[in-house]
Amino acid sequence: MRYSVQEARVIIAQFKKNSIHELDRLFNVETLPIFNELEGKTAGAILALNPKNPFWLQCIIHLTFLSPLANWTGKKFLTPFSKDKKGYGINLFKNKILNQLFPFDTYIKNAYVDNIPCLALDYRKRSLSFIGLVDDVRKIKDGLVLGQAYCQFPWKKQMWFVGYFILCSLKKEKISGERNKKYSFWSAFLQIYQFFSLFLPTNSDKEPYLLLTYVIDYIDISL
Repeated sequence: MRYSVQEARVIIAQFKKNSIHELDRLFNVETLPIFNELEGKTAGAILALNPKNPFWLQCIIHLTFLSPLANWTGKKFLTPFSKDKKGYGINLFKNKILNQLFPFDTYIKNAYVDNIPCLALDYRKRSLSFIGLVDDVRKIKDGLVLGQAYCQFPWKKQMWFVGYFILCSLKKEKISGERNKKYSFWSAFLQIYQFFSLFLPTNSDKEPYLLLTYVIDYIDISL
């Protein structure tokens, strides 16, 4: 199931009323999301933060995701993931110049909280490596996933729980008319690259794919 931007805002507002303990119970549903449910853009929001987060971490979170200059709006899932295959994604921001930042790997692993499978969004090899950010994500309803964010501090052995966020799968926008003509070349080029990337080894560097998505989304905003 996919939602309009307005529907996603209503859903997010409802979930923001939940306490961390209520979100804990929701996360225990133990349902894995699949790529087809998340493919493309999602609307997201931070629901609750760990009240024990150190002050410096609170500052990083607010400057990176919550400040007016950043204005985090969700994530975009770019390539398929499964139990045997890594995918890729990136964070979305309401900013015409830097509207996509902080790419991440997607793969299936056991969650830090209960050692039961979840979808991981791992930033450690692509961005935000200095705080060792990893998100554990589970499906709580069709088109909705709940995430637990964790940091890996150099002076601690265990991962530090940062807080909860939610993602709503968005309906895919239709492009038509003159706008479609300007967009189609880059979209076709991306699809061709994506096809050939299927034949690359799983550990190959696919940053060019991410770069192409930046170009296409920038063109999309500019039209």
